[in-house]
Amino acid sequence: MAELVEDFNDTSYVVTISGNWGRSTTTPYQGSGCFKSAVIDHGGNTEATVTVPAGATKVKFWYRVSSESGYDMFRFFINSTEQTAVTSSGAVNWTASPEFDVSPGQTLTFRYSKDSSSAVGEDAAYIDNLTFTVDGLPPAPLSNIAAALTRASRW
Repeated sequence: MAELVEDFNDTSYVVTISGNWGRSTTTPYQGSGCFKSAVIDHGGNTEATVTVPAGATKVKFWYRVSSESGYDMFRFFINSTEQTAVTSSGAVNWTASPEFDVSPGQTLTFRYSKDSSSAVGEDAAYIDNLTFTVDGLPPAPLSNIAAALTRASRW
């Protein structure tokens, strides 16, 4: 088993990511970058979707939230099923998620949603060190494999 780690320290991602979140240097968990929800209006949502890479069997990550407690929410989904263990709002310092079972090709969705009024704190959610446990070598370019395996030892 090996670990494939996306630390968001640069824009050369080791996994496939879509959506409107983006790399940020605002208070990352570790290193020089993390992934931040997009700026949205009241009543809106912002999402980042990650495709589980070939060989992956587990996923874990770090998350931080700065929002209106009880109203503006960070949520995590595996194939559209909310994983309530990481549903958060308010002022949440960097927290390790539990490890979740995954299968190659599944989609992971990180969502930040706002209610119809008020903004508190940074009004954002962040993730960092998105880590997949994979069978064999990670399915990424060789330059990313060496970096991912090196970063995994820091977990």
